[in-house]
Amino acid sequence: MISFIKIYIASALFSFLIISSWISSYMYNCIALFFPMIILSIISYSFIELKMQERFCFRDCFFRRGSIVAKILSSRWFVTSIYMLLTIVMTISALIASIDVDQKLWIYIFTLHILSATILYKSFDYILYSSINSSYRKLVAREWSIGIMSIVLISITTYSYYSGYEPDYLVAGLKESILNASNTLSSNCIVVDSLLKIHREIDAFFWWIITNSSQYIDNTPIKLGAWLLFFLFNSLAILGINRFIIEVIYIVDNIFGRSSK
Repeated sequence: MISFIKIYIASALFSFLIISSWISSYMYNCIALFFPMIILSIISYSFIELKMQERFCFRDCFFRRGSIVAKILSSRWFVTSIYMLLTIVMTISALIASIDVDQKLWIYIFTLHILSATILYKSFDYILYSSINSSYRKLVAREWSIGIMSIVLISITTYSYYSGYEPDYLVAGLKESILNASNTLSSNCIVVDSLLKIHREIDAFFWWIITNSSQYIDNTPIKLGAWLLFFLFNSLAILGINRFIIEVIYIVDNIFGRSSK
């Protein structure tokens, strides 16, 4: 029980420190990029550690071992490149979206969500003790926890943000809405400022289509497609935040596990 409490507190404090430091410093200078680099490293490690183990299983199950396709798909460089690209997109989405997250949602994330994720992770680790090789048990427990808690967080965020929520920058014209959205966020760091504006402009484009679709769009599939793209675009941020948090729990658990031996 004491070990569980230590893991929960350490994970919550570290996650809070990194994310809150980013939110507090992004508008000032490029030193704020230090925090995205930490998050990027943690998320990418969570992907690559797992995929390095899976690549040979994937190769041996579906392809002839000596074929060119098998060599490419099981290549360390190929796997690393693909998941680094995914990690970069997910990290950027998560960090930009975190600026707009409501305070109540952050309270939930840093308390109940991390607590639930820790309970789930430790439960899976215990349940799988006699079923999975010890080298992979914690990895599987982590991935199952990420999957379940992603569904929970996406559901809560969808209800919180998309049920009657509408950004203040939206007006009748698309161009004006995008311009207003671009002006709502800024940073003294050129890199951060550019990413913020691009993300906010894309967000404004989707919001404008969704809120004005009944007036300008008669095609139902197009309306549904806009909603789907908007949902997928914003889900990347939620998945990134969730993966970061549970990877922190996984790392903290491993650190405490080694120190107790």
